[in-house]
Amino acid sequence: MTDRIRTRFLIIGSGVAGLHTAWRASQTDDVLVVTKRSLFDSATAYAQGGIAAALGAGDSPELHRKDTLAAGAALCDAAAVEVLVEEGPARVRELQTAGARFDLGSDGKLKLGKEAAHSRHRIVHAHGDQTGAEVARTLSERVQESERVAVFEKTRVLDLIVDRGRCCGVRASCDPWPASPFTFSASASAPFPSTSIKPAWWPAPNRIEGRIASPARRCARCGCSRRSPRPAS
Repeated sequence: MTDRIRTRFLIIGSGVAGLHTAWRASQTDDVLVVTKRSLFDSATAYAQGGIAAALGAGDSPELHRKDTLAAGAALCDAAAVEVLVEEGPARVRELQTAGARFDLGSDGKLKLGKEAAHSRHRIVHAHGDQTGAEVARTLSERVQESERVAVFEKTRVLDLIVDRGRCCGVRASCDPWPASPFTFSASASAPFPSTSIKPAWWPAPNRIEGRIASPARRCARCGCSRRSPRPAS
């Protein structure tokens, strides 16, 4: 393998955030996805809860927003919540169009559950408690069928490459571990360190040369700010 691989967009991680970004970005340019296990094996695939979106009669993004902020007990990022509730319905429909098989009622419409702090029926499930696996399956298939996406599985990111304050690539190594490190470089503004879960729930950090290099620390080195809304579920 060459010691330097170039791409337009470099995405680190193959959870729902990484897969969705790879799928959408591949519509305009070349994408490279780096994941430390298989493309499908991520936290997303093990998520058993449903997806909350204002899709039912009598529901609205505004009601969803109020429920989320109330459940968050002043811990929510209001701007992030706004994106979540406003774009949620369109993203669920987008996944359906992409092939996601969500649970349907006898009328053929989405079967919406009412759970936790939600005041309306707005929880979408797939195969009962396999929602995350269905979303991961759908996005993995879309990514794999794109000729513009290259996937490096069993590949660990060792460090970010930062040039004058700008992250322009990563040093990585493929299994079997340890192997000679090589470089991925991206010509877009910065590699995309994807995650769809809160920093406290990120996978265990990698140990590199006796030090801990966690996703949070790698992001902080190039000035990334990572915040997530706390959903009402």
